[in-house]
Amino acid sequence: MTEFKTILCPVDLSDPSSSAVPVALAMARTHGARLLLVHVVDDAFPFPDAFAWVSPGEDYHRAMRKAALEGMEKILAAHGEHGVTVERIVLQGRPHREVLALAQERGVDLIVLSTRGRSGLDWALIGSQAEKIIRGAACPVLTIKPKPAP
Repeated sequence: MTEFKTILCPVDLSDPSSSAVPVALAMARTHGARLLLVHVVDDAFPFPDAFAWVSPGEDYHRAMRKAALEGMEKILAAHGEHGVTVERIVLQGRPHREVLALAQERGVDLIVLSTRGRSGLDWALIGSQAEKIIRGAACPVLTIKPKPAP
Protein backbone atom coordinates (compact mmCIF):
# COMPACT_ATOMS: atom_id res chain seq x y z
CA MET A 1 0.00 0.00 0.00
CA THR A 2 1.22 3.49 -0.84
CA GLU A 3 2.20 5.60 2.15
CA PHE A 4 1.02 9.19 2.27
CA LYS A 5 2.88 11.24 4.87
CA THR A 6 2.06 14.70 3.53
CA ILE A 7 -1.21 15.51 1.76
CA LEU A 8 -1.90 18.88 0.14
CA CYS A 9 -5.43 20.20 -0.36
CA PRO A 10 -5.74 23.52 -2.23
CA VAL A 11 -8.97 25.48 -1.72
CA ASP A 12 -10.28 28.74 -3.14
CA LEU A 13 -12.74 28.94 -0.20
CA SER A 14 -15.78 28.32 -2.41
CA ASP A 15 -18.26 25.55 -1.61
CA PRO A 16 -17.17 23.44 -4.61
CA SER A 17 -13.47 23.62 -3.74
CA SER A 18 -14.24 22.90 -0.08
CA SER A 19 -15.79 19.57 -1.06
CA ALA A 20 -12.28 18.10 -1.28
CA VAL A 21 -11.51 18.89 2.38
CA PRO A 22 -13.43 16.01 4.04
CA VAL A 23 -11.77 13.56 1.65
CA ALA A 24 -8.33 15.03 2.36
CA LEU A 25 -9.02 14.86 6.11
CA ALA A 26 -10.15 11.23 5.85
CA MET A 27 -7.07 10.30 3.80
CA ALA A 28 -4.78 12.06 6.29
CA ARG A 29 -6.50 10.33 9.23
CA THR A 30 -6.30 6.91 7.56
CA HIS A 31 -2.61 7.28 6.70
CA GLY A 32 -1.52 9.23 9.79
CA ALA A 33 -0.45 12.01 7.43
CA ARG A 34 -0.04 15.75 7.86
CA LEU A 35 -2.49 17.87 5.85
CA LEU A 36 -1.44 21.10 4.17
CA LEU A 37 -4.57 23.19 3.56
CA VAL A 38 -3.57 25.85 1.04
CA HIS A 39 -5.19 28.97 -0.35
CA VAL A 40 -3.48 31.04 -3.02
CA VAL A 41 -4.37 34.70 -3.39
CA ASP A 42 -4.31 35.05 -7.17
CA ASP A 43 -2.58 38.33 -7.94
CA ALA A 44 -2.95 38.14 -11.72
CA PHE A 45 -5.58 39.78 -13.88
CA PRO A 46 -6.83 38.16 -17.10
CA PHE A 47 -5.88 41.37 -18.97
CA PRO A 48 -2.76 42.68 -17.19
CA ASP A 49 -2.07 45.54 -19.62
CA ALA A 50 -5.55 46.97 -19.16
CA PHE A 51 -5.08 47.08 -15.39
CA ALA A 52 -1.42 48.14 -15.24
CA TRP A 53 -2.36 51.15 -13.11
CA VAL A 54 -3.87 48.88 -10.43
CA SER A 55 -1.38 47.66 -7.87
CA PRO A 56 -2.84 46.14 -4.70
CA GLY A 57 -0.94 47.39 -1.68
CA GLU A 58 0.27 45.66 1.46
CA ASP A 59 -3.02 46.41 3.25
CA TYR A 60 -4.90 44.52 0.53
CA HIS A 61 -2.60 41.49 0.80
CA ARG A 62 -2.80 41.52 4.61
CA ALA A 63 -6.62 41.63 4.44
CA MET A 64 -6.70 38.82 1.86
CA ARG A 65 -4.41 36.67 4.02
CA LYS A 66 -6.58 37.25 7.09
CA ALA A 67 -9.76 36.43 5.14
CA ALA A 68 -8.15 33.26 3.73
CA LEU A 69 -7.10 32.03 7.18
CA GLU A 70 -10.59 32.74 8.56
CA GLY A 71 -12.15 30.95 5.58
CA MET A 72 -9.97 27.89 6.11
CA GLU A 73 -10.89 27.86 9.82
CA LYS A 74 -14.60 27.87 8.90
CA ILE A 75 -14.10 24.99 6.46
CA LEU A 76 -12.25 22.94 9.08
CA ALA A 77 -14.78 23.79 11.81
CA ALA A 78 -17.58 22.48 9.59
CA HIS A 79 -15.96 19.04 9.82
CA GLY A 80 -15.73 18.95 13.60
CA GLU A 81 -12.94 17.19 15.43
CA HIS A 82 -10.90 15.56 12.70
CA GLY A 83 -7.87 14.29 14.64
CA VAL A 84 -5.42 15.39 11.94
CA THR A 85 -2.47 17.78 12.05
CA VAL A 86 -3.45 20.57 9.65
CA GLU A 87 -1.12 23.35 8.55
CA ARG A 88 -2.94 26.32 7.03
CA ILE A 89 -0.92 28.07 4.33
CA VAL A 90 -1.72 31.24 2.41
CA LEU A 91 0.38 32.00 -0.65
CA GLN A 92 0.29 34.71 -3.27
CA GLY A 93 0.72 34.27 -7.01
CA ARG A 94 -0.72 32.07 -9.72
CA PRO A 95 -2.57 29.24 -7.96
CA HIS A 96 -1.33 26.29 -10.00
CA ARG A 97 2.29 27.48 -9.91
CA GLU A 98 2.25 28.09 -6.16
CA VAL A 99 0.54 24.76 -5.41
CA LEU A 100 3.01 22.83 -7.57
CA ALA A 101 6.01 24.64 -6.08
CA LEU A 102 4.78 24.00 -2.54
CA ALA A 103 4.14 20.32 -3.33
CA GLN A 104 7.69 19.91 -4.58
CA GLU A 105 9.23 21.96 -1.76
CA ARG A 106 7.42 20.00 0.97
CA GLY A 107 7.73 16.55 -0.63
CA VAL A 108 3.96 16.12 -0.88
CA ASP A 109 2.84 12.52 -1.46
CA LEU A 110 -0.73 13.26 -2.58
CA ILE A 111 -2.73 16.27 -3.75
CA VAL A 112 -6.50 16.19 -3.12
CA LEU A 113 -8.45 18.85 -4.98
CA SER A 114 -11.87 19.64 -6.25
CA THR A 115 -12.75 20.16 -9.87
CA ARG A 116 -14.96 23.18 -10.35
CA GLY A 117 -16.29 22.46 -13.82
CA ARG A 118 -15.64 25.84 -15.42
CA SER A 119 -16.64 26.13 -19.03
CA GLY A 120 -16.87 28.54 -21.90
CA LEU A 121 -15.32 31.99 -21.70
CA ASP A 122 -14.52 31.66 -17.99
CA TRP A 123 -12.39 28.58 -18.66
CA ALA A 124 -10.75 30.16 -21.74
CA LEU A 125 -9.71 33.28 -19.83
CA ILE A 126 -8.69 31.73 -16.54
CA GLY A 127 -7.97 28.14 -17.50
CA SER A 128 -8.57 25.19 -15.26
CA GLN A 129 -6.32 25.44 -12.22
CA ALA A 130 -7.14 21.82 -11.39
CA GLU A 131 -6.07 20.68 -14.86
CA LYS A 132 -2.80 22.60 -14.62
CA ILE A 133 -2.09 21.04 -11.22
CA ILE A 134 -2.94 17.55 -12.47
CA ARG A 135 -0.67 17.93 -15.51
CA GLY A 136 2.22 19.41 -13.54
CA ALA A 137 2.20 17.37 -10.34
CA ALA A 138 5.02 14.96 -9.64
CA CYS A 139 2.85 13.05 -7.15
CA PRO A 140 -0.58 11.40 -7.43
CA VAL A 141 -3.58 13.75 -7.60
CA LEU A 142 -7.01 12.74 -6.35
CA THR A 143 -9.78 14.87 -7.87
CA ILE A 144 -13.14 15.27 -6.18
CA LYS A 145 -16.17 16.28 -8.21
CA PRO A 146 -18.34 18.62 -6.12
CA LYS A 147 -21.91 17.62 -5.44
CA PRO A 148 -24.39 19.74 -7.40
CA ALA A 149 -26.21 22.40 -5.43
CA PRO A 150 -29.78 21.38 -4.45
